[in-house]
Amino acid sequence: MIKQHVLNLHAEIQRYFPELQNFENVHHFITNSFVIPVVGLLSEDYIIQGQFINLLNDGGAKNTFCKMCCNEFWTEMMQSYPDVAELALKIIVPFAKMYKCEMVLQLYSN
Repeated sequence: MIKQHVLNLHAEIQRYFPELQNFENVHHFITNSFVIPVVGLLSEDYIIQGQFINLLNDGGAKNTFCKMCCNEFWTEMMQSYPDVAELALKIIVPFAKMYKCEMVLQLYSN
């Protein structure tokens, strides 16, 4: 019964977050974009790939990445690299919202 529940949960997560099927690439893309190759990018879109190549060669962005947490960095990159940043934020934002909701519920439960 527990095994079936876990399998159902896995299927639901894949349904809601299809981009997480290759989690290792997703994780590296979000947390350390400057070490993955363009072929490891989560999109076949040439515009996104072009923006990603420009991001990889942007020394200022690399410096900013070292000083900020992931969600702040990708929000900052929305102006310069909107399509790449949107790809990252699409994955980060649901988890950040879920965390904030859990914190509020925990506050009210105490």
